[in-house]
Amino acid sequence: MKEHASDWKAGTGTVLLAALLLFFVTGPCEEIYWRGYLQKKLMRRFGSAGGWLMAALVYAGVHLWSLNFMLVGAAAVAWAFWGAMYWRLNDISAVIISHAIWSTFIFAVMPIP
Repeated sequence: MKEHASDWKAGTGTVLLAALLLFFVTGPCEEIYWRGYLQKKLMRRFGSAGGWLMAALVYAGVHLWSLNFMLVGAAAVAWAFWGAMYWRLNDISAVIISHAIWSTFIFAVMPIP
């Protein structure tokens, strides 16, 4: 089936809305909760390395229900990266920007089919 330009344009509004939500809502809110609240609290209680590791395991664990090994693995890697970034910089703003750009790109701009 040949794709027409009008077919692509019909979905543009939906993709744009998804991109805006990912960039301005989802990415920032996830970081505020997971890093700004949970990881910070666990690092205070169990030390930097222990809190970082426990938070990473919790984040990967919430994705287990999907039964999707790739999703769980990707969540673990993403958490480990952003968690380490937050731990190293002790500043959530850079982590929010990184997560917002990554999520927007991977889910709206260049999604993997």
